Amino acid sequence: MKIHLIDIADDEDAVQKTHIYYLSVFNEFVEQSKEHLERSFTLAQRASYAGFGLILFAIIYSMVTGDKNTAWIAGIAGVVSQFLSATIFWLHSKTLDQVKDYSEKTFKSQQMVFQSMIEDKNVKED
Repeated sequence: MKIHLIDIADDEDAVQKTHIYYLSVFNEFVEQSKEHLERSFTLAQRASYAGFGLILFAIIYSMVTGDKNTAWIAGIAGVVSQFLSATIFWLHSKTLDQVKDYSEKTFKSQQMVFQSMIEDKNVKED
């Protein structure tokens, strides 16, 4: 349900309807953020497992065959994968912090709007 400010300008419940609209937009943002955070965490986790697997492969391959060149290449690829997964985990953490900050600010603004709506109703009743 989209409410346009022009459509509700003459309505006495304009503030409430506008608040409901922004609350629905905020809920959509939260759902999108959750989905993004889950995907980024899964990607980082898989990259970490792949990097660890490559490092183990390099160690085992080196011990079994004695071929150091292939082991070095696999080991370096594993370390690079670990670095990439660490970067993705770091970005995931920063995104989570930003979503949390935005949510807290939005919650505070919602409280202020509700408080002003209650005060307006109390003033009208008096």
